[in-house]
Order: sequence, then C-alpha cells, then structure tokens
Amino acid sequence: MKMEKEELISVIMPTYNRGYVISNAIDSILNQSYANFELIIVDDCSSDNTEEIVRSYQKKDKRIIYIKLDRNSGANYARNIGLKKATGDYITFQDSDDISLSNRLETEMNVLKSEDVDWVFSSFRKINGKKKIIIPKKQIKEEEIAETLLFKNLITTQVLFSKRKIFDEVKFDDNLPRFQDWDLAIRISKKYRGKHINKVLLDMYIQNDSITKNPQKGKIALKLIKEKYINDLNRKQLARLYCRIGLFEMLCDEDATINFKKSIIYEKNIKYIIIFILYKLKILKTVYCLLKK
Repeated sequence: MKMEKEELISVIMPTYNRGYVISNAIDSILNQSYANFELIIVDDCSSDNTEEIVRSYQKKDKRIIYIKLDRNSGANYARNIGLKKATGDYITFQDSDDISLSNRLETEMNVLKSEDVDWVFSSFRKINGKKKIIIPKKQIKEEEIAETLLFKNLITTQVLFSKRKIFDEVKFDDNLPRFQDWDLAIRISKKYRGKHINKVLLDMYIQNDSITKNPQKGKIALKLIKEKYINDLNRKQLARLYCRIGLFEMLCDEDATINFKKSIIYEKNIKYIIIFILYKLKILKTVYCLLKK
C-alpha cells in the first residue's frame, strides 16, 4: 500500500508493569502492513523493566514515542495523555499485553474510507488461559450499533479505529474504574457513523492481575454507567444491566437480591429467573465460577 504523508495513524499504548509481555505487543504494531504510524507508549509509572524495554525499541525505530508518568493514574488517564500527544489524522489503541494481527491497521483504514464512516471496530479473540471466544461473532449492521452497545459491551478499545475529530471531542471517562471502552463506544455511536468489521484483527489476553478480574471495580463501573444512560436504556437493556450488577455484588459477597429481582421485573426472561433461583439456593457463585473457567 502506498503511504501518503497525511495518512498518519496514532497508535496509543498505555502500560503498567508489563515488561514481561510488552515486547510482543510492540512487535505486533511495528510489523503492521500499514507502516505510516506513530506508536505512543504511555507508561503509567511502572516499577519493573518496562522503560528499559521500550527505550531499546526506541533506539531502533523512530516511530515510537515514550512518555513515563510521575505517578500511577490508571489506564484512562494514560490514554488521554496519549491523545494529547497524538499528531495523526486517525486514532487507535493497543494494550501492552495484546496482539494485533499484521493487517489490522490496513484493514481498518481501508474499511473506514471505503464505507465513508467516522469510526470502525473489528471483532477480536478474547483469550483467558485455554478459553478463547470471538466478540462479536456475527456482523452488526450500522443501524444496530448504538442500540446493541446499550445492551452489551462488544468493543475493546484496541479494535476501535477513528478519525481524529472524534477524539478532539470525546475523551475517556476518568471516573470509571472499568468498562471505559464500553462507555466511550456508547458515546461515539450516538453521534458518529460507525462500521463493524466482521473479522478478528486482535487477540486480547486476560492477565492474572488484569483489572477485569476485579469485581468491586466492575460493580462500581456498572452502577455509574446505569446512572449515565438511564434515560437511554429500554427495559431489556435495563434488565441485563441489573443482572450484571447483581453478579458483581455476588462476587463481592454482597447482597444481590434487589438487583436480581429488578432484572426479572424489567424482563421476565427465564434466564434471569433461573439466576435468581440459583442465587437464593446459594449455589450461583459456584456455578458462575465454573462457567467462567
């Protein structure tokens, strides 16, 4: 593919103590078929050898920009710092423990241009130990994206690719301890035209110390998201959200009765009824953990 000077892509990579895997993530960007990019690595005050590794890459490839924060401030803050530094006309992200397929940037750019949309997102493979699932599995039509996102989180930040103008207006919510990618995608989908690329372009790995393992942060984030979008959510969307809040409360060993009941009130779905029965029988947590293995 011929590269034009104005076609610069800014790839933003937040990282924290990922020295043991960050090389794979960096290599997956440096080996992209689309080569006209800047890779902005924002180090959230790592205490391991992350800086040493990134600096060694920097010496060999001038496309890498390294920023180390003075204090640990969270991935949202790091991404927003990267956005301020970015000079590209297009913005995307890469987590420091995930792997982009070699044609990811080229595919995203081509689809965005050919479909004349403001942003695109691809499917991705979520890998947790031996368990692998593709999200989303089926094509989501353009007119269904906003409604689907209010029901379910189908986007991870590093498969979101957009024109710069979006991130001149929209930033990550620093108040959310989890699901920042979901919240961002909801806000973008309500204002800008998007397109789902029904191809796996990224492997997302769940680490043992990943924030996605923290149910307390999950519960807080979902409650904040409910408050933000309460006027946009229909009964089916609310039912699912209350059930998810209840599951996180259960994992935090808190009383989840009210939220499980609310899920049934908003949608008398057999799934929610079974979940509530298993919870009252005090076996839901065991069943849930077995299914997640």
